[in-house]
Amino acid sequence: MSISWGGFIDRYPEWSESTLRTRISELDEIGSGDEVVDVILDFPTEQLKGQLIRRAIRHKVIFSHDDFENLDGELSDADYRALAAYTGFDADCPHIDDNNLTWDDFYNNFSEWSSRDVMRRIAILTELGPADEIVEALLGMPDSDCENALYQKAVRSGVRFTREQRIELDWLTGEYEDDDTDTPPEEQSKPNRIGFFGALAALFSVFPREEKHPHDNGRCDGNCDTCPAHFGYRYGRWYYGHGHQWGCEYGGNGGASGKSNRD
Repeated sequence: MSISWGGFIDRYPEWSESTLRTRISELDEIGSGDEVVDVILDFPTEQLKGQLIRRAIRHKVIFSHDDFENLDGELSDADYRALAAYTGFDADCPHIDDNNLTWDDFYNNFSEWSSRDVMRRIAILTELGPADEIVEALLGMPDSDCENALYQKAVRSGVRFTREQRIELDWLTGEYEDDDTDTPPEEQSKPNRIGFFGALAALFSVFPREEKHPHDNGRCDGNCDTCPAHFGYRYGRWYYGHGHQWGCEYGGNGGASGKSNRD
């Protein structure tokens, strides 16, 4: 036994839930998408709504984006995603119509999409927004593939980025070269002259004078009686005796160490 769509439309408000389940399974034809939506919105349970939408999909009913959006929240998650797969619309963003995708749709919603959906929608965008919004979108892309796709689309579309924006995007494009265009020419070529005395002062600042004992002129003066003890001179350093900080290469007078290498 079968029932026509017209007969179903005329009588379904009178039937019980069990009768509705039976009559839906007996439908041999189904009307337009907007008619199906109207009936679904009138059904009392999610089970009946899901049964009718599955039947409509089997009959290859065509649904508009408005139809799809109107069914958001009316079906179970599984049935709504099945409808999304059938229609090509997005179950996670039912208000987005990919067939009429605008830049505002993309810019205001891309952060909620998967990388795959972002890439797909970049490909179908027919318009782009201002450069500052594109930069902001680039900084929020989910991965490098999406970044490159959106940037290349912007370049092909003739979007002009300011110098500051190119600097901000240098990590992405690698194309910006700092040509010092903001520096006056006389500053670009002006040498840094410090002069002879400046260079000499800089040299002494790198190699500061070694602070010496007031009686030590850096050389042995032969006055071993007053020379503190040390153990020798090697590799440019004196090896001092215990408690002493300076001495000469001949070992001093023995001092606190009681040793001298003069012998």
